[in-house]
Amino acid sequence: MQSHRKFSDVYTGEAVYNLGVPRAQRNAVGTSTHRYQLTENGACYGRRISSKNGFVTEDAQGCD
Repeated sequence: MQSHRKFSDVYTGEAVYNLGVPRAQRNAVGTSTHRYQLTENGACYGRRISSKNGFVTEDAQGCD
């Protein structure tokens, strides 16, 4: 029996801060999402973890 496997691993994110103001007022803001998915012989495992300003905002399992 031949095995068929597909794996996807994607990370996106960005960070910004106010320039031209004192360091205490720069207020860095960042967001990120890490999504991976493994499909093999009809079975699938996927997970998505998102964060904003260092705090997890989403932790979901499932496939598209």
